[in-house]
Amino acid sequence: MSSSMRFSALAGLVLQLSFCWHTHGGDLPELAQLKVDAEKGNTEAQSRLADRYLSSFEFVNATKWYRLAAQKGNLNAQWNLGVILLKGKPAFPNRSAAVPPEPEEGLEWLLKAGAQEHERAQIDLGHCYRDGTAAKQDLAEAYKWYSLAARKTRTWKPLYLDPLILRMTKEQIAEGQKRVEAFIPGVETGERLVRAEVMSGLVLKSGVRSKGQRMAIINSLSFETGEEGEVRLGGRPVKVKCLAIGERSATFEVEGQRLEVISGLVLKSGSRSKGQRTVIINNRTFETGEEGEVRIGERLVKVKFLAIGERSATFEVEGRRMELLLIGG
Repeated sequence: MSSSMRFSALAGLVLQLSFCWHTHGGDLPELAQLKVDAEKGNTEAQSRLADRYLSSFEFVNATKWYRLAAQKGNLNAQWNLGVILLKGKPAFPNRSAAVPPEPEEGLEWLLKAGAQEHERAQIDLGHCYRDGTAAKQDLAEAYKWYSLAARKTRTWKPLYLDPLILRMTKEQIAEGQKRVEAFIPGVETGERLVRAEVMSGLVLKSGVRSKGQRMAIINSLSFETGEEGEVRLGGRPVKVKCLAIGERSATFEVEGQRLEVISGLVLKSGSRSKGQRTVIINNRTFETGEEGEVRIGERLVKVKFLAIGERSATFEVEGRRMELLLIGG
């Protein structure tokens, strides 16, 4: 090879190396770029960064980033955050402090993701209701979530749904199937409660303040947040615990069920009209599909009656879908 040819080849190599340096020299490594994007508020980056922390056993950091992404609606983050909080995570030497269990919050995040068709969240919800983890055991509800997941991946059916069916009565199976058929993606998600329920005969009145705290008056009994007591429903005493008090509603735990009670909203079972069951809400009768206004406190609220089951009725109240639980008639 002549000296001129060697010089040309060397010049080409130098030029190529120079081009590569200028093209790639300013790029951050993938993980560093992921952190930058996450800190700028990119939701997908936040969830993926949490995945990296989780795989490195840095549970506190994983929880932090999953929460940030979950609050913005990222389904992977909602599912993972729910799984972490259900049972917590242990401390890992030189990596992470423990993450304490928050089973109620964990269940809420799983419900948010499951309601939006996240398959793994639906499986974990099935486990929760099958085993009574963070919720009262409800085999019909477990059937619903396993069935919804099995629609996407068939292997879930022999793995989880079929063994559950073997444990269920025919009535439980029928109820579970009814819940599957009534499922509408996205409508079961609420701000803090995924199912907002009102018990017939459970009446919330405007609360007053005591020692700077809001109080809820339910069936003439006053409650502060965290307080427990018994109220009479349908001729029997029922144990109630006040969990939270808002402007127009209060959240209670009633016989193991988490319920939101709307101030001034009273639901009763109606009679049959033209072969159809009706419901009475604040003294106004509704048939399925009927819309109307009911008075709650001093204002009129738009309500649409969507469906009625054996123990509950489904309404749309000011654009919010709610299942109102019927106890007695």
